Amino acid sequence: LSDLVSPELLAMALSPVVCPLSSPLSCPGCPCEAHCGAWHCQVEVEGRNLLCAYLFPGLSGRMLPENSYQLASGRLHISLTRVVDGQNVMASEFSSKEELIQALLCSCFLPIYCGFIPPSYRGVRYVDGGFTGLQPVSSLEEPVITVSPFTGELDICPRDCPAIFFCFQIFNGSIQISIENLCRISYALFPPSTMVLNDIFSQGYQDTALFLYRNSK
Repeated sequence: LSDLVSPELLAMALSPVVCPLSSPLSCPGCPCEAHCGAWHCQVEVEGRNLLCAYLFPGLSGRMLPENSYQLASGRLHISLTRVVDGQNVMASEFSSKEELIQALLCSCFLPIYCGFIPPSYRGVRYVDGGFTGLQPVSSLEEPVITVSPFTGELDICPRDCPAIFFCFQIFNGSIQISIENLCRISYALFPPSTMVLNDIFSQGYQDTALFLYRNSK
């Protein structure tokens, strides 16, 4: 992929990473230099038996390096929804590895599915940031590359159908109505097999290569 990256795209790639919805499970691997493939496979194996609210602190404690909070500060922007007033909050500075894990846990928390009492970050309770912004990038001054596991009007995402009129706006984001997207939503809630995950990784690589090829000139 490096041969396809223009200087402009490289500069954008070095910009902060913004994580909405449940994608913080994968986003730490980018600024924290963790192996994303191994990360997701481990989540898949252990996630079959435990809810995210109980699984993630121990799992991330093993997978993230001790200085992960230093690597992530200023580079990883985690989208949170504050329970008390329903406002979107971006967490981007972390004083410890445990604080980084708590922010990630909050942004992955789906009420009822993960439990009834939301976790807290710096003494305030938060839930999944996707409830208030699927693509929370409007507050950033830098140019951004939008990425999503769901088909929609984004830079890098699966391409199931070119028909734009099947897309609709929800939670400040774009998503397409399709059978494939419904399957992806089910995968987000119920981890698929390792074989399916490998197919998703491969598809993501191809979608990224297609974006870079289209924007390399």
